[in-house]
Amino acid sequence: MNRLILIAILTLFVATLTLNTPAQQINFDTSDAPAPRGMALPALQVSLNAPVDGILSEVLIEDGQTVKAGQPLARMDDGIQKATVEAARLRASAEARLIQARLEREDAELSLQRITRAFEQDAAQDWEVRRAQLRFDVTKAQIEGVSESMRIAKAELELEQARLDRFTLTAPWDGYIQRVAVDPGATLARSDTILRMVSMHKLEAEIYVPARLQPQLKAGQTYQLTALEPVNRQLSATLTFADRMIDPGSSTFRCVFAIDNTEGKLPAGFAVMLRWPQD
Repeated sequence: MNRLILIAILTLFVATLTLNTPAQQINFDTSDAPAPRGMALPALQVSLNAPVDGILSEVLIEDGQTVKAGQPLARMDDGIQKATVEAARLRASAEARLIQARLEREDAELSLQRITRAFEQDAAQDWEVRRAQLRFDVTKAQIEGVSESMRIAKAELELEQARLDRFTLTAPWDGYIQRVAVDPGATLARSDTILRMVSMHKLEAEIYVPARLQPQLKAGQTYQLTALEPVNRQLSATLTFADRMIDPGSSTFRCVFAIDNTEGKLPAGFAVMLRWPQD
């Protein structure tokens, strides 16, 4: 019994001592922490797939070639679609029916005028006038029908031409061809990649920065990044995005820096560091 009382007294003493001892404040010294890093990559880079299912007829560019926006890059086999477009063009340009309909309307109009004058001179019956008028109205309706058919044919031509244009893969913007993935003659689905294209005019570096710097980094401001090999110099970069959400696991937040490369002197894929404080 005495032993139990002694254990209880010791436990109470230890608990009281713990509560009365002030907690130690932990200071994180980040002065020696490594500078946050990222990779400078093209801001625009895309894999271009086959525009339609079918056979790749020709590739019009090669690896490393500089291209302009809208420039044809590759073409799928479009023989059947070309024939469809030509048939639609013939239908849209067939004006013989319209000419015939106009001539019939002129003839009906002349007939109506002649019979009307004869009726006024009591040389024609009322039913003859009505029949001539009916024939004239029918020819007018025929012209409207033919004109409407031609408008539909022209719309169908535009649709088929647009479908034909889809058989040609064009550059979405100015850039250069990083890699051609397939050769002419390959059978492709729309999910198959033909080539990869990048633009080197602007590079972007995504860097995860310590949370303590969030109040000091402002979007739209220019900062200095240290470029590593093979560039090995300071680069001016504009902070285009600073995430307001801090990652609780790493205590960092995402920043995106834009590096102007209009002259194309910088490569892509080199590492950069954000040193703080800035020099």
